Amino acid sequence: MIKPKILVIEDNDQNLYLVTFLLEKKGFAVVAARNGRDGIQMACEQMPELILLDIQLPMMNGYEVARQLRRVDALKAVPIVAV
Repeated sequence: MIKPKILVIEDNDQNLYLVTFLLEKKGFAVVAARNGRDGIQMACEQMPELILLDIQLPMMNGYEVARQLRRVDALKAVPIVAV
């Protein structure tokens, strides 16, 4: 059985732990990125079914990350939820 993959882009350790714990408990596969640049790269490599995106990230804020993700044709249909 293939688990649906969710990418969490989050720099806060506690938030990342909690979200990962809850999603994995519900049967999702979770991949994580700690900043926007890594998140964009992971999204392109992993092709998740959903992206949970922190708005307040170091180096590049969540709004800019979302704009860059939407420029990638293969990711245009992937829902992005701002956290």
